[in-house]
Amino acid sequence: MKIAINLLVTLTSLLLSCSVQAFDNYKDFAKGNWDLDFSTQYYRTESNFGSSSTQENLSSGNHYQIIDMTFGTRFVVGSKTAFFGSGSIGAAESKSFTGTRTGSAFNQMVLGMEYLAYSGKFELIPEASVLMPLQKSSMESGDDVIISEGVLEFRPQITAQKDFGRFAGYVRGGFTYRAEGRSFLLPWGFGGFSTFGTSRLGAELFGYQSMTDDDENNNKFPRQAHLSNVNGGSYKYGAFSPSIVDTNFFYHYNVRGPFSFQLDIGLPLTGTNISNGMHVGAMLRYSFDFSRGEPKATRYTPTPREAPRGKSEMYGQEEAPLARGTSKFKEDTSDGVDQRIFKTKALNRKKKTGPALQEQLDDVEMQIELKNTRGKKRR
Repeated sequence: MKIAINLLVTLTSLLLSCSVQAFDNYKDFAKGNWDLDFSTQYYRTESNFGSSSTQENLSSGNHYQIIDMTFGTRFVVGSKTAFFGSGSIGAAESKSFTGTRTGSAFNQMVLGMEYLAYSGKFELIPEASVLMPLQKSSMESGDDVIISEGVLEFRPQITAQKDFGRFAGYVRGGFTYRAEGRSFLLPWGFGGFSTFGTSRLGAELFGYQSMTDDDENNNKFPRQAHLSNVNGGSYKYGAFSPSIVDTNFFYHYNVRGPFSFQLDIGLPLTGTNISNGMHVGAMLRYSFDFSRGEPKATRYTPTPREAPRGKSEMYGQEEAPLARGTSKFKEDTSDGVDQRIFKTKALNRKKKTGPALQEQLDDVEMQIELKNTRGKKRR
């Protein structure tokens, strides 16, 4: 098992894999889009942020490290609703005064929904998700390394975002309910990215603060002693009323067609009662477009135009196809009929106005009367 852990660590380092925090902070609602993701995150720590936000190193030689491998999916229904889900496998290693421990398990699942509530000068997207633990982790007994919090979580949050063209930005905030007496959290974050062709380069600042205290705050010793034994003293999981301010830098690239990948790296700035360590990770995504093949009319609706007063409701409709269809018409003139009889004299297009036109009409009338008079005399 130790060989497998080291192999995974080496592979992740080669991939420069990073935290999955920034993979989907900017929400896309392309109709019929279905994403399939594989992401991996590597985290290693040799210190904690204490209750006064000061950095406290673990005991000499102690460390904690974990690799999370996540399979995720997201599907956009219509143009305003998206459903997402993921499942994670964790593989951890810790070293303490009692020895080195390793362990791995399918530790959690996440299900959620997003909705585009407003789309105008900016976009406003509320969402809700639930985290279901698949691996129960005792914080006060046992001899196995801890690979997750192991408690049920509800996570409502809201994101505001805007695309300025070459740059896009977002800000989010929410609330996290944690069961089994854990403190409630207020997660937050903001960031942005710039687009360069098929690449994105961005950064964000994110974190969370505890709103309440853990139920066991007045009896910390049993949990702290257990974490020192199985997790090398790290507060990665099982911390009392934690808070953190973290960073993330990411690079996203569309490889070819439906494939894209992302690399991230980040380091926390400060915190209280929380582990302090670097996180790196990577993601590979394949995207299906189920809107392809639909009739064009269902994917684009022309902006309606009002007909001018007195004109038909047919005004403004496209006439180009009819014009293209009749422009190639040519009359058959080889039917034996003398075509000269159909020729007309060119019209004098110069406009006649005022007295000049009246004088011409009087002259024509006079000539007609003279002809009639001469005809009668001859008879």
